[in-house]
Amino acid sequence: MKKLLFLVFISFFLGCDFLEEKGSVLVQVGESRLTLQKIQEKVLGWDSLSVEQQSEFLKTWVDEELLYQAALQQELDKRQDVASTIERAKRKIVIDYLVNELTDSITLSEKEVEQFYEENADKFLYGKHLYSLAILSYPSWNLGDLYFRGKKDVVFETVPSSDYRVKKIENFENVEESPDTCLVKDLRTLKVGTLSGFKVCGNALKSMVVYHHQDSANVKPYSEVSKEAAVLLRLEKRKELMKKFRAEQKKKIAVFADWNPSAEK
Repeated sequence: MKKLLFLVFISFFLGCDFLEEKGSVLVQVGESRLTLQKIQEKVLGWDSLSVEQQSEFLKTWVDEELLYQAALQQELDKRQDVASTIERAKRKIVIDYLVNELTDSITLSEKEVEQFYEENADKFLYGKHLYSLAILSYPSWNLGDLYFRGKKDVVFETVPSSDYRVKKIENFENVEESPDTCLVKDLRTLKVGTLSGFKVCGNALKSMVVYHHQDSANVKPYSEVSKEAAVLLRLEKRKELMKKFRAEQKKKIAVFADWNPSAEK
């Protein structure tokens, strides 16, 4: 009920014309005030939010501010563990901002990305064996034998065409394991493009042919990994830039260390 009354009050408050003034106070908790100007600086696109969204944001701010002021009253911010945590967070935030400012200017050309891809092919491997294959079912032993004798020397590079001697052709693309372990347990035992011998599996006479094998060591085409290559190249440039920056800082700022870990053993 309190939440509903707060939202109704804030919704009415936000609709008032006098809030057009930048210094108008939207909400106040104790001595802490949140003005329209401050909130427009904090929240990107504040003016485009609906009244309900603005009201919910202000309620969240009030709830957080109440807890923050309660923590200050208990002087929790003066505790050593809290102060240490704040200092670590501050260092990280400041360093992150510095790194972002130094690296935001990094640009990549299409030629650079392509060159990186070519020079780092080992980063773009498929990493697994993929097989495209077909399972053929035959209406009878005689027709199956007739088909096998006619096709045993054929090298299949795609799915076999329909044939009166074949009852059904099932196609499987980019699989890692055999879809019919009764017929073939390990796809690595099949020669690519060659029809296997037929066998009765699941009350049907079948044979299998692997017409394409993608080796795990094969490199993915550039069209598939251009975005990934760009990300990796940006990280490489960022790493190199920061290495150079640290070296320059060491020339400007004295660094002294009096620590020999081997002496402590």
